[in-house]
Amino acid sequence: MDLTFLYTGLSHHTWRLNFGTKKEIFEANSSQNFGPSVIDGSEAIVYGTVTDISGTPYVYLPDKKRNIKYK
Repeated sequence: MDLTFLYTGLSHHTWRLNFGTKKEIFEANSSQNFGPSVIDGSEAIVYGTVTDISGTPYVYLPDKKRNIKYK
């Protein structure tokens, strides 16, 4: 939700006021062909297949939720 008010009652001036709120949900998705959970040193041959590591401790950023309020 976003509300914007403009006030133009003064000559050569415009005032703008914004009020709002927003809910964001961030879900990280990551795929890789290297590193922890993909190559652990036990492989004799590495083919470079891409592995989805989303939802594991090895993803670069955890899932987050946040509420933003501004005025």
